[in-house]
Amino acid sequence: NTMGRAVRNVFRQGAALITIHASNNPRAIRAAVDARGDAKILGVTVLTSINDSECQWLYGADIDDQVLEFAEFLREMKVDGIVCSPREVSLIRSQSRFDSMLVVTPSIRPAWDTRSSDQRRVMTPTEAIADGADYIVVGRSITDPPAGLSPASAAKRILDEIRHSYN
Repeated sequence: NTMGRAVRNVFRQGAALITIHASNNPRAIRAAVDARGDAKILGVTVLTSINDSECQWLYGADIDDQVLEFAEFLREMKVDGIVCSPREVSLIRSQSRFDSMLVVTPSIRPAWDTRSSDQRRVMTPTEAIADGADYIVVGRSITDPPAGLSPASAAKRILDEIRHSYN
């Protein structure tokens, strides 16, 4: 009930993409899917801040296996897409059973942003798109760009990097 109400309320506010966590139970995910309206529900798989040993500890599986297990569960639940690190995008895209699902990836860092962070599994925008991501999520490189860059100039630089990769 809580998940269904939350999704319904977020959809009414105009959200087009709504994330839920794949570790939820089937009833909660079904409630979210049923309440989505025209929005797309995306299931978050293994958080990008988790490394292999932490994934083993939490789920008893390595990252690739756990992401595939979550993706299959989400597909069966009729979720519209998954959220995974850019390191797993090609793995998901190599499995034809996930062809109809959107793939959204956070942990995108342009090559010029070399600062360390809590994100463990990162890629550049160009790499993630080349591997098959439908959407990329760029956070800190824009909201807290390196010294000398404004958020607007950082965003422009990222767009230029993506455009350049297609020429």
